Amino acid sequence: MNLEPVSVESTASAPPHPMAHSKLQRKASHGEVTCTPVERRSSDAPLKQLLIQKALCKIADHGLFGREHVSQYLMDLYRRNCRPNTIRSRFASIFVFLQYLKAQG
Repeated sequence: MNLEPVSVESTASAPPHPMAHSKLQRKASHGEVTCTPVERRSSDAPLKQLLIQKALCKIADHGLFGREHVSQYLMDLYRRNCRPNTIRSRFASIFVFLQYLKAQG
């Protein structure tokens, strides 16, 4: 096995210039990179809060039970900094399930 020594001060791992950031975003949009920049995620906070509020209102409007549990779950997704689409899709699944349970009695 041929191992090459690596220095801690090496600049090989650092992005060469700001264009590396845009390349990372392009790769992320093609599914090559699984993380997104922190700056973009933090700007989604008001949208996430609005989605959670709408979700909880939707549960109340339809007279479904489990609002407190759903609220805790969605807030956990918010704290873990999940994307707005993740929060939206997970709530959609929960909502359909709660409607099914209500129909079953």
